[in-house]
Amino acid sequence: MSALAARAADARPLTKRQRQVLVELLVGWWFGNVPTYREIVERVGISCTSHVAHVVAVLQLRGLVDVAGGKSRHLRVTAEGVREGLRLATEDELTRMLAEVGDRFTALRAEVALRSKRPIATNEDAIARVVQQLDRRSPGVRARVEPCGVAIVVTVEAASAPRFDEAFRAVPAFVCGIPTRVVLEEGGAA
Repeated sequence: MSALAARAADARPLTKRQRQVLVELLVGWWFGNVPTYREIVERVGISCTSHVAHVVAVLQLRGLVDVAGGKSRHLRVTAEGVREGLRLATEDELTRMLAEVGDRFTALRAEVALRSKRPIATNEDAIARVVQQLDRRSPGVRARVEPCGVAIVVTVEAASAPRFDEAFRAVPAFVCGIPTRVVLEEGGAA
């Protein structure tokens, strides 16, 4: 088919059969079992597999599906095909696909619920870890470590001002999931 004919084919809306085959391919692809040409004949009611092959060739020309190696089990719906197929799918088909999405994420939801029940670190644990970090990575810096609302504040004493950057680098942004802030005591040089 020439480039002009291909562009003309793209401009026309999909036929009823093309829509049916695209949606059938999309649903099969979604569930990880792309139908063969023979299965599409049975499901859609097309007369023969050669007609399905022709419809797939048109969908491939339009960029809605890819056929790897010329094998029907290797059909892949492209991103454009997914958009078009979802637009054309019936409510029942969409409901079935969305229900399957819910099933896929059931395990993830269970893991999130399990993690949310785990005890979170107390401020005392986080403060102890910040002090350990300072002692290990920036010994000799004098600082106060204390909770302040929903964060932990490390106040570097003015006498340690020349080593402020060292203390700043020593303390991670989050300790035990609690945000930390390093500040220089009032009156100190930055």
